[in-house]
Amino acid sequence: GEGEGEGEGATHAAAPTTADYKNEATKTVVEKPAQEHSDVEIPTVTQIEENYEDCSLTSSNTLDSDQDGLSDRTECYLKTDQNNPDSDNDGCFDGDEINRFYSNPLTSNDCNIQEVIEDKVIIVDPKPNWIVRSFDISGTIPLLSQRVGITAVPVSDDNSDSTDSAKSIFLGEVTDLKEVGVGQSVSSGFRLVSSVLVKDGAYDLVATAVLNDGSTLSSSPVRVTLDSEFQVATPIPQSLDGIAILDTGGVTEVKNGRPVLTGKSVYGAHIFATWESLVLASSIIADSNAGVFDIQSPRELDKDQSHTVSLYAVSQQEAGTVRSETATVEFAVAKRSLNYLYWILGILVMLGLALLVAEKRTIKIDHEAPEHRAKENELYEAFGLEKPHEEIPEHHAEKEKEVEEAFGGGLQVDVESQTPNEPLNDDEVRDDNADVDKQEGM
Repeated sequence: GEGEGEGEGATHAAAPTTADYKNEATKTVVEKPAQEHSDVEIPTVTQIEENYEDCSLTSSNTLDSDQDGLSDRTECYLKTDQNNPDSDNDGCFDGDEINRFYSNPLTSNDCNIQEVIEDKVIIVDPKPNWIVRSFDISGTIPLLSQRVGITAVPVSDDNSDSTDSAKSIFLGEVTDLKEVGVGQSVSSGFRLVSSVLVKDGAYDLVATAVLNDGSTLSSSPVRVTLDSEFQVATPIPQSLDGIAILDTGGVTEVKNGRPVLTGKSVYGAHIFATWESLVLASSIIADSNAGVFDIQSPRELDKDQSHTVSLYAVSQQEAGTVRSETATVEFAVAKRSLNYLYWILGILVMLGLALLVAEKRTIKIDHEAPEHRAKENELYEAFGLEKPHEEIPEHHAEKEKEVEEAFGGGLQVDVESQTPNEPLNDDEVRDDNADVDKQEGM
């Protein structure tokens, strides 16, 4: 909506008119060099076949171990480090350099992340010299931006159309800007699916951002060919984290914050995926003969909002590099609060049992009640505990004292001083017999 995505300090400058955007785009095409590809290209089918045996043994084409937006096997094909998100240590993640920035993930001086966040407008899709069936355009803009407009400037043989702003075609404006995950930082981004009817031909695409201070900043022109008749296979999403995606649509719910999207494309295609709400880019190469692919979100996604993953395929054909139409999947990541509740309940139950055992070990039980003794024995057996030595009840000690007084204290015996099973000697036996005879004589 109008005004969404505006940062702190916005001046709310007047929005540019369509003519303003077209004039800026025409000026950019004349003055600014066209965007060029990185000198690191996605491998061709021949290169994939040459390296498949080695890379398939050492690298997964599903996992993205370093969370940089490239699958481990894609990194094997590209010779980047699958365990280091920034192979050349220039501050830009390998995946961003390949998927977004047109820089080389193996060259340390060609990407400045601060410049990307503050001072650059980049059209990341489509890329230069691609053949497209429609204008589905996305890119990154400075974090402190209010809006962005996209213009298509026709390319003629004599370049006359490129200098005539009246012939430029304004494709649309985006004010609902998105947060874009850029390495470990955040920038702003946009996506425009244009509904403007445009005839087939070659065009220079220019994105012009309006910053919070009212100034404008434009991207380098990206030259593409629009061919609405070109037939390219769109990737078919099949499941998300093993949960089948229904043809009828609806929201698929998954538990994993980094879900894996499984689908089918053509062999050798480069699959690009964009994960929203925080816009994250990831890509893999479909190197199975059946064209099956698994592509994972490069980071954990929020569990308190809905998400969309958009994907398309790029493949090499006789006519050139062609981009498919975009397929989308709506999904949500389920909260795991119930799992934590189960853990808490389990801990409380264990604490309760422990307190019960401790209480049973300290409470004196009436030894004269058979049902109490039986219950006590059951508790100790159930918890595998050794029954402690029983104390003599207090009333037993009183009864023993009465008996001793009746016999003049003659029954007091120091049991502990006697050695068990120790026989009496002859003198002790004679003394005992003498005592007995004396008592009988009395």
